[in-house]
Amino acid sequence: MSTACTIMERLITLLDGEQLQRGHPSHADLFLQVAALLAEAIQDGADERTLGAIRATLLITEPKFSSLETVSRLGT
Repeated sequence: MSTACTIMERLITLLDGEQLQRGHPSHADLFLQVAALLAEAIQDGADERTLGAIRATLLITEPKFSSLETVSRLGT
C-alpha cells in the first residue's frame, strides 16, 4: 500500500469518524489533526494530489485559514 493511500485513508477516517458526527472533536482539534497529517505527508513525500486534498480539508475545517497564499505555501 502506498504512503498516499494510507494518508488519504487516515484523512477520510478523521473526517468520517463517529465522534466527528457527534460534534467531537472540536473544529480546532480537527484542524490540528489535519495539519499534523499534512506535515507527515510532506515529510513522507506525498504527491501533489494528496497534499492538495489535505490543504483543502484545512480550509474546510478552519474557514479563517482561507488565505490561499498561506495554504499554497504549506509544503514548499
